[in-house]
Amino acid sequence: MMTISGSGTYVNQRDTQNLKTGKNEFRGHIFGEGRWRLDENAEYGFELARSSDDTYLRRYDFTNRETLTSRLFYEWISGANHFYVDALSFQGLREFDDQSALPVVAPLIEHHYETPEALFGGRLSITSSLLGLYRRD
Repeated sequence: MMTISGSGTYVNQRDTQNLKTGKNEFRGHIFGEGRWRLDENAEYGFELARSSDDTYLRRYDFTNRETLTSRLFYEWISGANHFYVDALSFQGLREFDDQSALPVVAPLIEHHYETPEALFGGRLSITSSLLGLYRRD
Protein backbone atom coordinates (compact mmCIF):
# COMPACT_ATOMS: atom_id res chain seq x y z
CA MET A 1 0.00 0.00 0.00
CA MET A 2 1.30 3.45 -0.87
CA THR A 3 -0.33 6.87 -1.00
CA ILE A 4 1.26 10.16 -1.99
CA SER A 5 -0.40 13.58 -2.01
CA GLY A 6 0.88 17.07 -2.36
CA SER A 7 0.35 20.52 -3.73
CA GLY A 8 2.34 23.35 -5.15
CA THR A 9 2.02 26.93 -6.21
CA TYR A 10 4.23 29.55 -7.79
CA VAL A 11 3.49 32.85 -5.98
CA ASN A 12 4.83 36.33 -5.40
CA GLN A 13 7.70 36.23 -2.94
CA ARG A 14 7.22 38.36 0.19
CA ASP A 15 9.74 39.94 2.53
CA THR A 16 9.72 39.89 6.35
CA GLN A 17 7.14 42.75 6.40
CA ASN A 18 4.87 40.65 4.09
CA LEU A 19 5.41 43.03 1.15
CA LYS A 20 5.76 41.62 -2.40
CA THR A 21 9.39 41.63 -3.60
CA GLY A 22 8.62 41.33 -7.33
CA LYS A 23 10.16 37.84 -7.50
CA ASN A 24 8.27 34.56 -7.68
CA GLU A 25 8.85 31.47 -5.55
CA PHE A 26 7.63 27.87 -5.42
CA ARG A 27 5.72 26.80 -2.32
CA GLY A 28 4.24 23.39 -1.67
CA HIS A 29 4.04 20.23 0.37
CA ILE A 30 4.17 16.46 0.04
CA PHE A 31 2.61 13.84 2.31
CA GLY A 32 3.01 10.13 1.77
CA GLU A 33 2.81 6.73 3.38
CA GLY A 34 3.87 3.30 2.23
CA ARG A 35 3.73 -0.13 3.88
CA TRP A 36 4.84 -3.44 2.48
CA ARG A 37 4.47 -6.81 4.19
CA LEU A 38 7.42 -9.19 3.85
CA ASP A 39 5.63 -12.07 5.56
CA GLU A 40 3.05 -12.58 8.32
CA ASN A 41 5.43 -11.13 10.94
CA ALA A 42 7.41 -8.41 9.18
CA GLU A 43 6.74 -5.20 7.30
CA TYR A 44 8.64 -2.11 6.26
CA GLY A 45 7.65 1.28 5.01
CA PHE A 46 7.79 5.02 5.23
CA GLU A 47 5.82 8.07 6.31
CA LEU A 48 6.66 11.35 4.60
CA ALA A 49 5.58 14.87 5.58
CA ARG A 50 7.39 17.93 4.24
CA SER A 51 6.50 21.52 3.44
CA SER A 52 8.38 24.24 1.60
CA ASP A 53 8.03 26.62 4.55
CA ASP A 54 6.45 27.07 7.96
CA THR A 55 3.28 28.93 6.85
CA TYR A 56 2.27 27.13 3.66
CA LEU A 57 0.13 24.38 5.23
CA ARG A 58 -1.80 26.81 7.45
CA ARG A 59 -2.25 29.46 4.73
CA TYR A 60 -3.85 26.96 2.35
CA ASP A 61 -5.75 25.18 5.17
CA PHE A 62 -4.11 21.75 4.88
CA THR A 63 -3.24 21.32 8.56
CA ASN A 64 -2.40 23.24 11.74
CA ARG A 65 0.33 20.82 12.85
CA GLU A 66 3.37 22.45 14.45
CA THR A 67 5.79 19.65 13.53
CA LEU A 68 6.00 17.32 10.53
CA THR A 69 7.54 13.89 11.05
CA SER A 70 9.03 11.66 8.35
CA ARG A 71 9.93 8.06 9.08
CA LEU A 72 11.51 4.96 7.54
CA PHE A 73 10.87 1.73 9.42
CA TYR A 74 11.11 -2.04 9.64
CA GLU A 75 8.92 -3.96 12.12
CA TRP A 76 8.95 -7.63 13.07
CA ILE A 77 6.37 -8.95 15.57
CA SER A 78 5.82 -12.54 16.64
CA GLY A 79 3.69 -13.12 19.71
CA ALA A 80 5.23 -11.19 22.60
CA ASN A 81 8.53 -10.72 20.73
CA HIS A 82 9.29 -7.75 18.52
CA PHE A 83 12.10 -5.95 16.73
CA TYR A 84 11.79 -2.40 15.36
CA VAL A 85 14.22 -0.26 13.39
CA ASP A 86 13.27 3.36 12.75
CA ALA A 87 14.78 6.51 11.29
CA LEU A 88 12.95 9.78 11.97
CA SER A 89 13.35 13.38 10.90
CA PHE A 90 11.33 16.42 11.88
CA GLN A 91 10.38 19.74 10.33
CA GLY A 92 9.31 22.50 12.71
CA LEU A 93 6.53 24.76 11.48
CA ARG A 94 6.52 27.34 14.26
CA GLU A 95 8.00 30.75 13.55
CA PHE A 96 10.76 30.34 16.14
CA ASP A 97 11.76 26.77 15.18
CA ASP A 98 15.41 26.42 14.20
CA GLN A 99 15.53 23.54 11.72
CA SER A 100 19.24 22.93 12.35
CA ALA A 101 18.49 22.28 16.04
CA LEU A 102 15.80 19.66 15.36
CA PRO A 103 17.14 16.11 15.63
CA VAL A 104 17.43 13.32 13.13
CA VAL A 105 16.94 10.01 14.90
CA ALA A 106 18.84 7.24 13.16
CA PRO A 107 18.78 4.55 14.13
CA LEU A 108 16.17 3.86 16.77
CA ILE A 109 16.28 0.13 17.42
CA GLU A 110 14.05 -1.65 19.91
CA HIS A 111 14.07 -5.37 20.66
CA HIS A 112 12.04 -7.49 23.07
CA TYR A 113 12.40 -11.23 23.54
CA GLU A 114 10.40 -13.42 25.89
CA THR A 115 10.97 -17.14 26.45
CA PRO A 116 8.07 -19.19 25.09
CA GLU A 117 8.01 -21.55 28.09
CA ALA A 118 8.09 -21.08 31.82
CA LEU A 119 11.60 -20.91 33.22
CA PHE A 120 12.08 -21.53 36.97
CA GLY A 121 8.40 -20.79 37.55
CA GLY A 122 8.31 -17.66 35.40
CA ARG A 123 9.33 -16.24 32.06
CA LEU A 124 12.58 -14.64 31.09
CA SER A 125 12.37 -11.51 29.01
CA ILE A 126 15.05 -9.27 27.55
CA THR A 127 14.39 -5.75 26.29
CA SER A 128 17.04 -3.63 24.64
CA SER A 129 17.19 -0.42 22.66
CA LEU A 130 19.68 1.73 20.81
CA LEU A 131 19.22 5.36 19.82
CA GLY A 132 21.33 7.49 17.51
CA LEU A 133 20.56 11.21 17.64
CA TYR A 134 22.04 13.78 15.29
CA ARG A 135 21.68 17.57 15.16
CA ARG A 136 23.50 19.95 12.82
CA ASP A 137 23.81 22.51 15.67
